[in-house]
Amino acid sequence: VCGRWHGAAWGFVLWGGLHCVALIVEKQYTLWRAGGDSPASNGRASTALAWSFTLLFVCLTRVFFASADLTSALTYLERLVDLQATGMTVDRILVLGTLVGLGWNFVGDRILRAFEVLLDARPVWAQVAIFAAVLLLLTLLRPGAESPSAYFGF
Repeated sequence: VCGRWHGAAWGFVLWGGLHCVALIVEKQYTLWRAGGDSPASNGRASTALAWSFTLLFVCLTRVFFASADLTSALTYLERLVDLQATGMTVDRILVLGTLVGLGWNFVGDRILRAFEVLLDARPVWAQVAIFAAVLLLLTLLRPGAESPSAYFGF
């Protein structure tokens, strides 16, 4: 449905179909874990592994959503696996951002709660100053060039 919603391009249709299959697999996996037949039922390691697979799946299938056509998507995925053959290098900021994002899944809730406690103890003017500083920091850390979105192609 999602692939058809975004247009007639086959990349959107494939992206929507892959996510449909992933939802079916996730539902079956959840039922299997809830039944207690799994050796790792509701364990922290299996939860972390499931999050990792989900993140990997979403990132890789996003290529089909964002690419102009299927050939471009497949070429991108091929080059993603073989960096040295294409002369591409690994962007350290991208790797750092990915690691921070993964880590946020495990400790983000605690950090947010601690930040809320920190903010609640401050006067309103200090809360506004902290918000402005965070906003400025995010603005300074953004990529230099705007990356075009698939939505601007219509």
